[in-house]
Amino acid sequence: LDIRLVDLLAFFHRFVAEYPFKNFELFQLFSLILQYKAIAQAMGGKVEKVGWNLSHEIVRVKKEFKEKYSFPVEEYGILCVHQDQVTQVPPNFKVWSENDFCVNQGLLHDDETIFTIQAHPEFSPQVLHDLLLNKKGAIPEDKLKVALDTLENKPNNSLEVASWIMDHFFKAEKDEK
Repeated sequence: LDIRLVDLLAFFHRFVAEYPFKNFELFQLFSLILQYKAIAQAMGGKVEKVGWNLSHEIVRVKKEFKEKYSFPVEEYGILCVHQDQVTQVPPNFKVWSENDFCVNQGLLHDDETIFTIQAHPEFSPQVLHDLLLNKKGAIPEDKLKVALDTLENKPNNSLEVASWIMDHFFKAEKDEK
């Protein structure tokens, strides 16, 4: 492992073990992609390289999660770029979203303080298009072509998901103002 990743894993393990989460309500640590995998690995999960996941993914939200946290949709289209994913959920975490390619797409700690997602709600299709073109040569040409050709063909709920995250993750800050 790259020394920076080792340091990141150690930081997350120390942060989760020592941080006084009990002073907060919900979702006090939010992570996307790399941090999602680093948190899972630091907390006892397993991360493996499984092959490229590019472009849109249609993701299913677990019914219990949708109902408890008022998630806006039962499934959503979101933009993804990754080769690695969490293949074994760490202890004290549950899966809140999944799809056929990534069955542990979103994780939530049992005490509701850590919320992770293996996707990019901050990306627009144009941003992902430009990123993929920038990765030409690093991504197999056939996978790159399919990703670019299908970028606009699936629903994209990235803004809806990002808005929900902002509303829930930063809830305590908004309530104080």
